[in-house]
Amino acid sequence: MKYYWEIHFINGYKRTIQLIELEKVLSLSQIALNLYLYLTIQSPSKLSKYPKDFGELKAQIGITTKNITRSKQIFEKAWSDIKSKGLLKGYRHSKFFISKKDNREKIRLSKQRDLMP
Repeated sequence: MKYYWEIHFINGYKRTIQLIELEKVLSLSQIALNLYLYLTIQSPSKLSKYPKDFGELKAQIGITTKNITRSKQIFEKAWSDIKSKGLLKGYRHSKFFISKKDNREKIRLSKQRDLMP
């Protein structure tokens, strides 16, 4: 028997309902769970269109260390934990890069289009 959480997100006028399988998310760390929830409520088109500022992203998912190398390691560990549970099928991220526009470190996250309806 599988148990699910039903989570309701209200962002402005948009309401999103997310079903999450409990046995998969209970073993995730807090940062991995925050990253998973952050990615699933984002619009796939906006997610791939605009690179995310890594400083803002790490604050949103709960990475508090100031050391940038350690922050990247924590992010990668959270990402691999989520992927190993099979929770982010079709999601990927690019390597970190420095934006020419504002000279800040960014990462591009994306979700591949679903091939089946």
